[in-house]
Amino acid sequence: MLYLIRNYNPILSFFAFEIQIYQFEGDFKNRIKKLIYDFELETGEFVNINLEPGFYEIYFPDIKDYFHIFFIQEKEIKFKNIEIISESFFSFSTVAIQDITQEKAAEFLLEFQGMNQRLIDKR
Repeated sequence: MLYLIRNYNPILSFFAFEIQIYQFEGDFKNRIKKLIYDFELETGEFVNINLEPGFYEIYFPDIKDYFHIFFIQEKEIKFKNIEIISESFFSFSTVAIQDITQEKAAEFLLEFQGMNQRLIDKR
């Protein structure tokens, strides 16, 4: 299970970012991957995705050259915080993905009277 959390950020609240999740066939070194999810995530939203064991890539089409590869084991639960960083209103955004604890994820989910869950479908 993967929880992707985009913590509430009032400065960047106008922007939804497209996120794509790819599953690698076998080891990620062979670079053969399949798009399994494509969705947008706004500030203050999260998704939870049931993933099979294996290697995955989180990719942001709107943010040049950024991707995040991770491995998930059977029955493992991962919590990842997506932080969009923009130095000014007119600058290009960058992104940072951080592994967070279950406690920190719960703190984010309860902050600001709760976050919204985005429901997504597998491709």
